[in-house]
Amino acid sequence: LWKTFPESSGLAADRMILAARKEELDSLLVIGSNPITTYPDGQFVHEGFEKLDFLVVADLFETETTAIADVVLPLSSWTEYSGTLVNLEGTVQEFKPALKPVGHSLPAYEIFNRIALELKTSLYNETGELEKEIKAIFDIPEDNKWNNNLLEVKHVPEEVNENYPIPLYVVDELHHFGHLTEKSQSLSAFANEATIEISPALGEKFGVEEGTLVRIESEVGKMVLPVKISELLDNDVALVTRNFSTTPANVLQMRKRRIDRVQISRVEEK
Repeated sequence: LWKTFPESSGLAADRMILAARKEELDSLLVIGSNPITTYPDGQFVHEGFEKLDFLVVADLFETETTAIADVVLPLSSWTEYSGTLVNLEGTVQEFKPALKPVGHSLPAYEIFNRIALELKTSLYNETGELEKEIKAIFDIPEDNKWNNNLLEVKHVPEEVNENYPIPLYVVDELHHFGHLTEKSQSLSAFANEATIEISPALGEKFGVEEGTLVRIESEVGKMVLPVKISELLDNDVALVTRNFSTTPANVLQMRKRRIDRVQISRVEEK
């Protein structure tokens, strides 16, 4: 489809951060993401980005990541341009712009193309070419898409520190998504602070109820949050919301841990 491929394989996002930390990567372009507060061990990410010679970030709002960027580019939201998406059911959905782009903001694909033009090349001449490329990918015969040599998946036992017995899951609050929706006043009217969500049984075990402040500690960080009791949970797990910059949940997470675990204790009133 593309005729040519890069000579070397690329790096996954976590490997890029590690390479930046080791000074094996000198430049990075971040599009619509705030890794300093969303990736595990935000301090590690911050230190890695600080070692870059050149960091460019494109986003809708100022974030902890734009704050240390050398160049910040205004990014358009999906309501400001046409495009398609593939939902979780695998259905292709088309959307049209509802608003004019704010200021000088551009969609991500246009930012990429303008950078390419500065490098004396072009990714496309008109957006219709992008649609044709996507359609060509979907039209590839099924036999050519996947390798049928499936791998056997095995459970690997994990050592558990008895001091941190509760599995931690970092999730989106019901009314929010990602690192930007806290900017919405209407959404913040429903929820404007992070919480720790636990089952009634776990709440009873720790002697806490809805709204009680608890201290959550992992091997690498700690924070204090109000409790939310959920009847939908029936086991000993903790769900911490990640959508608020004042309480970044990634301070509790370790980079190399498949499942983070925490201890919970009630904050005693003085």
